[in-house]
Formats: sequence, structure tokens, C-alpha cells
Amino acid sequence: METTETTTGTGNGRLNLEALTKPFEEERIQQRKGRFGKMLDYVGSHYVIERLNQAMEGYWSFRIVEHLILEDEVIVLGELSSHGITHQQFGSSSITRGKQDNQPVSIGDDLKGAASDCLKKCATQFGVGLHLYGLEIKPNGNGGKESANPQPEEEAEPEEQSHRVTNAQMSKIFQVAKQKGIPQNQLIKKIRNRFSKSLYALTTHEADELLTILEDVPA
Repeated sequence: METTETTTGTGNGRLNLEALTKPFEEERIQQRKGRFGKMLDYVGSHYVIERLNQAMEGYWSFRIVEHLILEDEVIVLGELSSHGITHQQFGSSSITRGKQDNQPVSIGDDLKGAASDCLKKCATQFGVGLHLYGLEIKPNGNGGKESANPQPEEEAEPEEQSHRVTNAQMSKIFQVAKQKGIPQNQLIKKIRNRFSKSLYALTTHEADELLTILEDVPA
């Protein structure tokens, strides 16, 4: 599940918080339909990369730490670092299938889509595009800034969304599966057999139950 693919910037400038949190121009904002039919504002990943380069003066790095290929979607855990600060987030993308044979068209392209999604979510932890979530940046009392909600969810309105598996739980699941030597296909099978759903769709309670199961597996 681990990958070493890395995108790295160069330079040694300072982190520009004002540039990071500056709202994107209206012409750069697009809309798409979310899971519950709600229209969501977003900007392309190339605009996010441009913003990171400007605000961090090229001194940043992004890498995919883990990836998982499920039946209907791919999930990646990514890490964005700059000036000694590191944030991790998960990104996902639906698997595109052919209309005639229903077979995956390109898992590689799906992983690229998940990586782009992940980069943008990591960037929000630095304040990029938080206005798209209806969030604001406020002083943190230490000369810097923090968001009113440092981990915005894409669609947080439905009550069940707040009970979805957390980033910390998913990271732990990846870690324990790796320690126990559980291959990706076996992990997917365990989750499907036990919960009849994908890892990304687990509740926090189910994720805790899965961790208990995995930790009981002999190394």
C-alpha cells in the first residue's frame, strides 16, 4: 500500500499567511454536484499549486504516504509539508468504468484524481480556500492564524457524516495492516465480509471494531 511518489518544491522563503488565506477570484471558482445533490464550490488543483508556490515561495513538498484501491473508489493518504509544518489528509476518487464492459478504464488516472483531491484537502489545513467552505481565518494568539474549523468536511450537513471514520482511524488501520503483513486485497475482503461496505464508508464505531480485529491478527 505504500508509495514513495513525491512532488517537491524548491527554495527557502518564508510562509506568507496572507497569501495562503486570500480568497480565490470568482472566475477561478467552479461548481460540481456533491454526494447529496448539493452544489459545491471548488478550484482546480493547478490554482492550489500556484497559491502554494506564491505563499510558500516554492518551499513545500507533497507526497502520497499510502494508497488503497477499493471496489468502487481509490483512497490515498497524502502529506503536505512546509517550513517545519506537516498536515495529512485523505483524498478519494471514484473508479471510472467502461460503459460496455464495466471494467476500470485507468486506475492510474483514478489515483491521480485522488491525489489531486488529497493535495487540495491538505492545503486547506494551511488555510488555502477555506472561504469555499464558509469558514474564516482568525488569529491564534501566537502571531499566526488558524481556521475556525481546521478540518472542514466536504459535506458536513447530514448527521451521519459526523460519524464517518476519521483520518486518525484510517491512518491507524493502514499502519496496523502493514505491521501485520495483511495484503491490500485481504484487508478489503475483511472489511467487505464484516461490514458490507468500503473502508471509506465505515463509521467511527466500525473503524474501532476493525482495528480491534486487525490488532488480534498474529504478526
